[in-house]
Amino acid sequence: MRTSRAPDSRRSERVVRTRRASVVATIRSQTERFPCLIVDSSPNGFRLRGNFNKLRRGQAVEVIPEDDPLDTVSCSVVWIGTRGSKQEGEIGVQAEKG
Repeated sequence: MRTSRAPDSRRSERVVRTRRASVVATIRSQTERFPCLIVDSSPNGFRLRGNFNKLRRGQAVEVIPEDDPLDTVSCSVVWIGTRGSKQEGEIGVQAEKG
């Protein structure tokens, strides 16, 4: 008998490893730093946990891992967890190609 799997919506495997980091974004012409945790990552981006109430979808940000600040990744915000949901306080960012 042949079995089929539902297609996986992710393009690449996620690595679950909590690490401290910061998100840097320009808010109203000022650069702000938001401390956060990298909850999981892939070559395409990150899921982050922190206080991101000033960020918006589509916003350009930089993710700076605390353990390797030279490994800064330019990203854009692709989703923001909604209030009251399991993802509240989290954002998803996609790494910019380049």
